[in-house]
Amino acid sequence: PTPTPTLDPTAGWKTYRSEEYGFEMRAPKEWSYRTDEFPQNLSFYSNELKIDYNGCGVLKEYVEQQDVLEWYRSYYQQQKIKSQTEGLPFSLAAPETYQQTTFNGYSAIEANGVFAFDKSITSIKLIHDNKVFVCNYPDYDSNDSNFRDHYELYKKVASTFKFID
Repeated sequence: PTPTPTLDPTAGWKTYRSEEYGFEMRAPKEWSYRTDEFPQNLSFYSNELKIDYNGCGVLKEYVEQQDVLEWYRSYYQQQKIKSQTEGLPFSLAAPETYQQTTFNGYSAIEANGVFAFDKSITSIKLIHDNKVFVCNYPDYDSNDSNFRDHYELYKKVASTFKFID
């Protein structure tokens, strides 16, 4: 018997590539993207579907640590102090609920937090070449009647993130 070819669920998607920061990812061809200073953040969105994928980018340009769990614990404490001195909601800065995981083959931290009363996000943080990268995507949005379908699409977009070495 001949093997059945596996179809690429992202075939026909467009690729965004950052040579400067060494990563790429893909999104449906009808989606648009924007880059923001973060120092480098990439957000995808679809006006037609009225959905916004929070995106991926570089959170910190240089860190000494190579262990992502060690880095996150330090970052978490710094953000907690910062939120107390600046009066920011702490859950926005660094969610307390986190776990070590593997993201697209890389050791990472997955943190989940409520960012508004009607939304929450999954935030994946990983270290590569002394830079901290982050990928955020919504994991709950009470204002989106098709959220379940959109959530699967968000995860599929996140799954295309990779480093280009």
